[in-house]
Amino acid sequence: MAKLWGFLGFCILVLILARHVVVPFVFALLVAYIFAPIVNRRSRGPDGRRRVPRGLAIILCYRRPGWLWHPWPGPPELGATRVAMILDPRH
Repeated sequence: MAKLWGFLGFCILVLILARHVVVPFVFALLVAYIFAPIVNRRSRGPDGRRRVPRGLAIILCYRRPGWLWHPWPGPPELGATRVAMILDPRH
């Protein structure tokens, strides 16, 4: 049991000393965890058949995550500019 606690302490020490290197990997795991249900939904249809190959679904989700909350193509700030131009009567 003492070996396990020593190993855990060693792992925590390494994480603390290398936190600047570890943080991007932690964020990558978080993003992958968040996108997993979206990739599953895009790669499988409601009947369980394949709709899009899983690799393509992953690329599409990482390439354009804004489709979740933003219906226009392009970055959200460009979409907001387009909406302002549409709503502005001078254009």
